[in-house]
Amino acid sequence: MTTSRNIILVLCVFLLAMSAAIAGTTTPKEIKVISSAGGPDPVGDVIVTWEGGRHERLTHGAHAEQAKLGPDDLIGWAWSKERYKNLWVNEHLRVQRGKHLLFEIKSGKPFIEDWAFAKEGVVVKSRAMHGPALIELFSLSDGKQIEIVTKAFGPEVPLWAKPFADSD
Repeated sequence: MTTSRNIILVLCVFLLAMSAAIAGTTTPKEIKVISSAGGPDPVGDVIVTWEGGRHERLTHGAHAEQAKLGPDDLIGWAWSKERYKNLWVNEHLRVQRGKHLLFEIKSGKPFIEDWAFAKEGVVVKSRAMHGPALIELFSLSDGKQIEIVTKAFGPEVPLWAKPFADSD
């Protein structure tokens, strides 16, 4: 009877260790884009390195760029589904917690120049091929737009948007 209990105890410890290892795989430690074409601004597929060192490709045949880690296991990247004049129109931003999609954002202008996770939400700076930029703030809970700055320079730029402001 004691041998059976020992085996059950060993199995329980093993299962707990395995579940802890599996749980750690949803904590991203690094995110990057691997490019099939090379170049200084890589566009390609998203690769995540999970806690524990396991690498995983989250996209296949994507046109992703600007992949970033955020707080609370958040990850995100801009992506394109069409081209315009040999440029990928990266007006989409995907935000996930680990491997679970939270929301997708479509920027106000066709090209996302930069974006970031901020304490206020997700900040996205976008622009057309020429002209002024927009700076938008989106909610981290549902991806809905909270605020938009149509003049991305000057003293009127709110504090959350200042890191994305154009120089005067």
